[in-house]
Amino acid sequence: MKGDSRTRQSVSVKNYSKTKGWNVKDEFYDVISGTTHILERKEFVEMLSYCEINSIDTILFEGSDRLSRDLLVNEYSYEYLTKLGLYTYLCKE
Repeated sequence: MKGDSRTRQSVSVKNYSKTKGWNVKDEFYDVISGTTHILERKEFVEMLSYCEINSIDTILFEGSDRLSRDLLVNEYSYEYLTKLGLYTYLCKE
């Protein structure tokens, strides 16, 4: 699935969740630069709202670069998600 980022990520996350006995409730996918601040990303903000409304506390990412390619943005993002009470898991790294 090289080159098909959305499909590859979806398959990766679903396969990982199966190994943990988890169910994927929904998927959110931003088509935007990985260096954009998380709160400026439409799908990311929608995901946070979805998690709050549906009492979801776990978020899966295919890899850390799917959250951000910028190390500082990544660190801020993980800290922010943790403060919201969200657990984050990477399917690969």
